[in-house]
Amino acid sequence: MSPPLIFDYPQSCSSGKTSVIASLGMDAHNLHLSPPPPWGFPGAGQACGFGIGIVLDCPSPAEEATLRDWELDCKLCFIKKMTIVVTFTKYTYLINPFHCSSRLLLRHASQNSLDESSQKHIPRSETKHKLPYRNPQHFPKAFDNLNLMRRQSQLCDVVLIADSIEVPAHKMVLASCSPYFHAMFTSFEESRQDRIVLQDIDGNALQLLIDYVYTAEVLVTEENVQVLLPAANLLQLTDVRDACCDFLQSQLHPTNCLGIRAFADIHGCLELLSIAESYVEQHFTEVVECEEFLSLTSQQVIKLISSDRLTTPSEEKVFECVMSWVSGDLTSREQYLAELMEYVRLPLLPQDYLIQRVEEEPLLKQDTQCELT
Repeated sequence: MSPPLIFDYPQSCSSGKTSVIASLGMDAHNLHLSPPPPWGFPGAGQACGFGIGIVLDCPSPAEEATLRDWELDCKLCFIKKMTIVVTFTKYTYLINPFHCSSRLLLRHASQNSLDESSQKHIPRSETKHKLPYRNPQHFPKAFDNLNLMRRQSQLCDVVLIADSIEVPAHKMVLASCSPYFHAMFTSFEESRQDRIVLQDIDGNALQLLIDYVYTAEVLVTEENVQVLLPAANLLQLTDVRDACCDFLQSQLHPTNCLGIRAFADIHGCLELLSIAESYVEQHFTEVVECEEFLSLTSQQVIKLISSDRLTTPSEEKVFECVMSWVSGDLTSREQYLAELMEYVRLPLLPQDYLIQRVEEEPLLKQDTQCELT
């Protein structure tokens, strides 16, 4: 088999070049282009028996459109890196709009080829590992439209009611974002109701949380955090609950840290509880001067002053805070004085302080259980 010859016909393409690959020694009259390329080239009415390949380096829009319209005699093989490969019955066109200097040639063996083994096989591009097309704007746009439909009460199939505030919504959207609503609409009688009254939830918090389901946005403030966090807990919107915890953590101060600690404990926010406790211990001397300290129970005071992690300049501050707490409500708290004094580490007090302050404290003198040994 003779090697192929490449013939260039610059005049044959209106906007680029055309190359023909042929094989010597084969009958060049037994194949015909059907239909022939409209832009033509020398020998367009015939081809070699081995097959032909045509390379268009800069086809015009009309030429590209014609290639795509030949649905009976060709098919689009692949498009990769702006190179379009179009296969006809016996031959192949390769269109490379941006690489005019390149030469992309392809041959197709005809059925009467004498030596199939002599053909070079051009490797096909691997497409099985290609990533699927993904539109990052699809979901945001879809939820924007769903929220618009909700505000216009279009296709809504449920109305949630709390504190006389009514919030229309779509059950499918709620169930997809909240395990609470998923269980309600799939396993309970509410699945057949179109008006549902929710107990133990603030109406304004409910409105904010339904808005969050559709928009993924919620503004946590000092005014709403105390109703928003319990509501988010109830509806199992954990992201909103965590956002509320982060907000409360950022608001920690000696004047409110005890209240935040109690709030976190009630609602099971363990991370916030731990952070608040550490804050109280680190700012002990300022905390015991604030009003929140005087509202603690005896057990809460005991838990605080018994901690080994208290940051205090001396044990004197611990003794003084006990006296201050008992004096805050002497009638009801005097009974706890002896128990509280067990957690004041007297050996850490200076000797002169013990003599001049502790022994002379009237509350201790009149309490028979507080005998100093």
